[in-house]
Amino acid sequence: MRYMVHATEGPKFASSQEMVNALETTVLPSLDALADLEADGTIVGGGIPVGDRAMAFVIEADSNEHLDRLLHDLPIWGMLKWSVTPLEPFQVRAEQEREFIEATKSHKR
Repeated sequence: MRYMVHATEGPKFASSQEMVNALETTVLPSLDALADLEADGTIVGGGIPVGDRAMAFVIEADSNEHLDRLLHDLPIWGMLKWSVTPLEPFQVRAEQEREFIEATKSHKR
């Protein structure tokens, strides 16, 4: 299954030292983990919106639970607000629409 994932409202920092610490211990390890998921094909595409403390990507997962584990394993998980949307494949929707058209045409006769 594919999912559209948005992570927003990145952390705000009280000092430069707090920012450096978060970058070293949380943000960079998370970005490296996401890059690995992209390299192995789990993440289909995505990235960081320019100038924003957010991210967006499309990811493949076997189930809702699998995706939940993938996201929870990211060190940055607790620092962001997550929004996940399951995606229906284009081909599946096209077939549903064809069936609807045929059923509607048959019903009108």
